[in-house]
Amino acid sequence: MEEKIYDIPVYICPWEEFNKYWNDHYEKLFRREEESEEEWIKRRAVFKQINHRRTTWKYHAIIGYISVYIHGIDLFTTLSIDVRERKIKGGRPDIYYGTSTFFRVRVRKNMSSEEVMNEFKLNIKEVSKGRLKNRYIDIEPFYNICKYIDWHEVFYSEDKLKKLEKEVEIATRSNRVFEIPKLPGCE
Repeated sequence: MEEKIYDIPVYICPWEEFNKYWNDHYEKLFRREEESEEEWIKRRAVFKQINHRRTTWKYHAIIGYISVYIHGIDLFTTLSIDVRERKIKGGRPDIYYGTSTFFRVRVRKNMSSEEVMNEFKLNIKEVSKGRLKNRYIDIEPFYNICKYIDWHEVFYSEDKLKKLEKEVEIATRSNRVFEIPKLPGCE
């Protein structure tokens, strides 16, 4: 059984690049030749305020998500991404929800929480170089939350180990197992 624990947003670009794009856009369309830099900055702020919906990076520049799941003793991720050929800054994304694994981290019993996160960071950095080149992954909130998670307890708590051992035992006895419920009074 898998449990979804977090969605990491993937942005079309970093905030600075997004802001520069819209500043250039407004300057090209609306700046007057005789206008000073100070006057233009004030007027540009008005344009940005009027068109707030189009220039809001926090919500309108998201082109995908990296979903983080717990499955057995693996911390794995899937990538849901905008499938359009040409991605437009400020445009509405067409996000395709992928079901294939983006990357996986096997959590071994002797790993500390810090080692789990170091391996996760290394994997996300490596895999993102190819598939998410020139994109901004807002990973900081996830890392901040993970500081307070005991990954060893999440994957290897006593209850989980007993449940896993029972599943393995049932699976090794037979490929097809039918559990017969116990009737009250018949123990």
